[in-house]
Amino acid sequence: MSKRKVIAITNQKGGVGKTVTSISLGACLAKYNKKGLVVDFDPKGSLTKGLGYRDSNSYPYSINETYMNYKNAIIHTDESFALLPANISLSGADIRLSNVMSRETIFKRVIDTVKNDYDYVLIDSNPALNLFTINGLVAADSVIIPAQAEPYACDGLNDLLHTIATEKKQLNPVLKIDGILITMTDARTNLSKHIANEV
Repeated sequence: MSKRKVIAITNQKGGVGKTVTSISLGACLAKYNKKGLVVDFDPKGSLTKGLGYRDSNSYPYSINETYMNYKNAIIHTDESFALLPANISLSGADIRLSNVMSRETIFKRVIDTVKNDYDYVLIDSNPALNLFTINGLVAADSVIIPAQAEPYACDGLNDLLHTIATEKKQLNPVLKIDGILITMTDARTNLSKHIANEV
């Protein structure tokens, strides 16, 4: 049996294409007959809404309930991959979990109960370096870092790389970086070429 893989799509900067990358990668894997689960790990629920689940009443549970009660919240979408949805109910969960024992590994325990049902689990991280992001990194085997081709693309990358190195050292020794994905770029321009080289 091939190894199951959990990939975190992570950058603490918003608007760099994490959600689009997660959906697109999920769809591409499905095209190649890989069974995938895409996890929305952002209280804004952009991925969930982008897949057509705009009304939180249209699904019984979200990742928030899975976090707290381990209920099965997975939705089988029309996109040939499954979804673990999120909505505004996730907001503030990091504060509620701040005093919980082993709080950095809560999500890993949830993912470990379902990941053997999938070839790939893709985690669409929220745009911050907080407990959600740390939980995503601890649960993941690897990280893809989307970075927009703009003049300040490298700002904050050092903080993220430091966080990844810390999690690798302290909580997840197998974690590796698959790569930095340049998004929203025009390879014909000198600026985009310069930014890509800088990254």
